[in-house]
Amino acid sequence: MLQLLTIMAWQPLDFGASFHTDDINFDGYLDFSVRTEYAASWESKSYWVYDAGSGLFVQNELTRELGENCFAAAHAHCWTSNAIDFDPKKQEIRTHHFGVGNTGCGAGADRYRVKNNRLILVHKEELTQSGPYLPRDCVVTVSELVDGTMRVTGIRRGDAPVRPVK
Repeated sequence: MLQLLTIMAWQPLDFGASFHTDDINFDGYLDFSVRTEYAASWESKSYWVYDAGSGLFVQNELTRELGENCFAAAHAHCWTSNAIDFDPKKQEIRTHHFGVGNTGCGAGADRYRVKNNRLILVHKEELTQSGPYLPRDCVVTVSELVDGTMRVTGIRRGDAPVRPVK
């Protein structure tokens, strides 16, 4: 036995079907996740990163942040674990979240970088609804990390392109 990991789940799960590898902290080593809970429109995963110093898979602040966000976001920006993309070229994590209920407002995407085993928000898309349940009634406010502060950089209404903010 190389390592024994305890995986807590609130319902029966198929470990093999939900086991997935990615380099989630962009250190060159494969890390892994496994589904621990699910429902019709969301799932929760637990994550482990490979620690080269110990030769073991560990959980840390980064893995906790990735695994807890669906519940911490109070469903307004609930990530589903299968809607988290790891981009090794940009060394960014993209999370997709649902819009304003089932209004046709679509979904937004936020981007994070990893620094000291923490997620650093670098791009945020905030969706709001300005009218009755039509895509044209949606407003997407885009913010970027600029000099250490999130700043609004553009606004998109409905399906129109993002309009820069001056």
